Amino acid sequence: MKPNRIAGILKSLPLWLIILLIAVQLTLLAGDLWYLTHQRTVFQQEVESRLTAIAELKVDQISSWRTDQINDAESISTLISPLAISFFSNPSTENEQNLQNLLQALAMQHDYTDVLLLDTAGMERWTLVAGAGYNKEFLSLFGIMAQTGEAVLVDLHQGEDHPPPHLSSNAIVQ
Repeated sequence: MKPNRIAGILKSLPLWLIILLIAVQLTLLAGDLWYLTHQRTVFQQEVESRLTAIAELKVDQISSWRTDQINDAESISTLISPLAISFFSNPSTENEQNLQNLLQALAMQHDYTDVLLLDTAGMERWTLVAGAGYNKEFLSLFGIMAQTGEAVLVDLHQGEDHPPPHLSSNAIVQ
C-alpha cells in the first residue's frame, strides 16, 4: 500500500477505534515481553537445576572413586606386606620374583603405571619401572601415614621428575 492510501484509511476511522487498536497492540506487545521474560526465567531455572544435579552426581562419583582408590591402596598394602617383608629381610632372587609377579599383576589389574616400595627412610627399595623414581615432595606423607596408619591419595599433581599429571595412591606396608 502507498503511504497516501494508508493515511486516507486512518483518517476515515473513528479516533476511538484507532486508540483501541493501538491499546490492543501495546497489550499484545506487553504480553509477549512478559511471556519471553517468564520463559527465560523458567529455562534458566531448569538449566540450573540440571547442572546442580549433575554437579552433585559428579561429586558423589568422585568421592566414591577416591574412597575406592584409598581402599585399593590399603588392600594392596595388606596383600603385599608378607612378600615385601620377606624381600626386604632377605632380598633373594626368589623373593624378588614373587614380589614382582604380584605387583605386576596388581599394576595390570588396576591400570597403574608404576608400583614402588620405599623403606621407612623414604629410600626406593623396589620398583616396577626401573629408573622412574618418585616425587620426593611427598616424603612428608610417610609421617602422616605412619601416624594414622591410613592410605593417602594425592590428587592430580605434576612433579619436576614426572611431568605428566598423575595421581598417587600411597600406603604403608606393615
